[in-house]
Amino acid sequence: MSKAVYLADVGGTKVVVKFASKYNVAAHQLLVEGETLDQYLQSPSPSQERLTDVLESVTAAVHLLHEHDLVFGDLRTPNILIGNDGRVRIVDFDWCGRHRIDKYPFIIGNGVDWAVGVGASSTMDKDHDLHMLNNLVLRIRAGEVPATW
Repeated sequence: MSKAVYLADVGGTKVVVKFASKYNVAAHQLLVEGETLDQYLQSPSPSQERLTDVLESVTAAVHLLHEHDLVFGDLRTPNILIGNDGRVRIVDFDWCGRHRIDKYPFIIGNGVDWAVGVGASSTMDKDHDLHMLNNLVLRIRAGEVPATW
C-alpha cells in the first residue's frame, strides 16, 4: 500500500503531512506531552479562557485546510491534542481528503452527530467539517463533555 506524504508550510514552519491507514494516538500523546481535548474537558475545572484559545486554534486549522480545498473529515475531541507546551494540534489525518473529490472510508462510526451527507464511501465536503466544528463549539460552550464523539 502506498502512503501519501506531503510537505506543507504552516505559518512559515515547514511540516510533513502524512496520510496513513492507521494511527496510534497514545504514542503521539506520549511524545507531545499533553492530552486530548476529550481528556481536558473531563478534567475537574477546564479553563474557559483556554477552551476559547483551543477552539480558535481548531477553527484556524480547519479554515487553513479549507483554503487548500481539503476536508479533515473526523473533527472530534479525541483528534484534538493540547500539548503541555500550549500548542493545539489536530491529529488523525487518515480521513482527510479533497473537497468534493475524495470519499469517506467504507466504515463510519455510529453515535456521532455527523453532518447530513456523511456516510460510508460518500463524497467529502467542507460543509461537513463546518457542521462538526459548529457542534464542537456549541457543546463546549454549553459545558457539555462529548463522550461518544
